Amino acid sequence: MKIGIVTYYSSHNYGAMLQAFALRKILQDLGHEATFIDYWPQHQKNIYRLFAWEDFWRRDIRGRIRYLKTFAKTLIPKLMRRKNFSHFYHDQIRPYESSQKEEYDVIVYGSDQIWRKQGWGYGYNPVYFGKNDFKAKKHISYAASMGALPDNAGDTETIRNLVKHIDKISVREADLQQFLNEMGFKDVEHTIDPTFLLSKEDWKSVISKERIIAEPYLLFYDLQGGAFDSKEISEFAKTRGLRVIRINGFAPYMPTQEDRTTDGPYEFLNLVFYSDYVVTSSFHGLAFSLIFQKEFLTSLLTNRSRVKSILESLGLSDRLLANHSSLIEVQIKEIDWSFVKRTLDEQRKEAVDFLNMVK
Repeated sequence: MKIGIVTYYSSHNYGAMLQAFALRKILQDLGHEATFIDYWPQHQKNIYRLFAWEDFWRRDIRGRIRYLKTFAKTLIPKLMRRKNFSHFYHDQIRPYESSQKEEYDVIVYGSDQIWRKQGWGYGYNPVYFGKNDFKAKKHISYAASMGALPDNAGDTETIRNLVKHIDKISVREADLQQFLNEMGFKDVEHTIDPTFLLSKEDWKSVISKERIIAEPYLLFYDLQGGAFDSKEISEFAKTRGLRVIRINGFAPYMPTQEDRTTDGPYEFLNLVFYSDYVVTSSFHGLAFSLIFQKEFLTSLLTNRSRVKSILESLGLSDRLLANHSSLIEVQIKEIDWSFVKRTLDEQRKEAVDFLNMVK
């Protein structure tokens, strides 16, 4: 079948780009012709602009001066980060882009938080719910997520009307599945994030055999700044004889070997794969810790449900900590990796079965 994928595949975000890569790869492995439909709305492109003129002009004189100073300080690291993301994009994504005007047997919407309520007054984007002019016999969602569930009647009704455009529904979080069930949508599947659809061996095929960091280290993936205390992490790493390597979700300053602000997806995978311990405030930091069977601790300031959902299914709820927990004092049980692998394999099979039924 000819399958088009509508998702966040161009974002300079590790999780977004890697989940897109994984979904297309598994669909290809299942025998389909799978491509990314070239759709990236302007308000999402704006997030990654080097210079935001609207933001600049709305400030007073002092604010503009501060903005220019920040721009000058961050321009080079932002360009370095952009180059590293472009490397992965041109290798693994760009060759599989297709036009909005083509005809598809099926369009798959997802994964990632494509159903989230956008900021800046954009609301819920109907395109990601199948309400669009794309030509396809069937529209399905795979592991779609909206982050936070609607908290008012108006948004709930909007979601009810938008989801009606999807012929077969699967979502990433159990609470979203329940939410849709309560609205009357039946046969809503709960499926795993696309990154879990590929095995450890699959991911190794795009990871360099050369380590970025030679000595043992703890990787701190600090996406949601403030979930962990940096001093606590340093002390925790010291008790294990590990060096702390910090990777960022953006590029506010020039990188060092320990504080890596400009790495792209290739470097991200390398750093997780060769790490000895992972501490993360990112869902996909957790996902790859599980795939590569790394000891880990996680804590999130927001959108904890998706992490809670996967950890509960794996019997690892104790690895999700309260914000600013004392890592040295935390009580955690040993990870039964055989159970984790067996459970993820079962979830992977269910997800592949869902994709195989879409014809």
